[in-house]
Amino acid sequence: DLFVMSQCPFGVKAEKSIKEVLANFPNIDFDLHFIANDNGDGTFSALHGQPEVLGNIAQLCAIKHNPENYMDMIVCQNKDARSIPDNWEQCAKDHNLNVEKIRECYEGDEGKLLLSISSKKTNEIGATGSPTIYLNGQNYGGGRTTTDFMRAICNEFSEAPAACSNIPKSKEVSLIVL
Repeated sequence: DLFVMSQCPFGVKAEKSIKEVLANFPNIDFDLHFIANDNGDGTFSALHGQPEVLGNIAQLCAIKHNPENYMDMIVCQNKDARSIPDNWEQCAKDHNLNVEKIRECYEGDEGKLLLSISSKKTNEIGATGSPTIYLNGQNYGGGRTTTDFMRAICNEFSEAPAACSNIPKSKEVSLIVL
């Protein structure tokens, strides 16, 4: 589970790394959640303002209606995170996502419902920083590169999949005492 804010620079970097991880582990159980405050009246607030709220909604709608390739849209948007949410449609078109389904969700009540559910999940586990990462239900505090994530995932398997054999080895550091 990855908990982010759509305009958070640290969350954006984690999403880029996770996209590469997902390419190597296509069958991994992965969920992306968004950190926002549900005001209880159909409105939301987020650390980076209303554009981030709308970015969270657009990305949740992409996840719901394009489960195979939503990360393509998200990573595209992240190339200019300050333009979120206004860049979702072009990124969706560029990566062959169903723009009409996303638009219906984004402009309607479905997107608000998705953000409400997502924010409830983030509150349940206490995710307030972006990114917050959980691996097999445990808070992950390791590195944030693709290699770091892949190593951590591979360490969770009793019998590692083939993708684990392609991870670069750690550089060993020697300490010399004089």
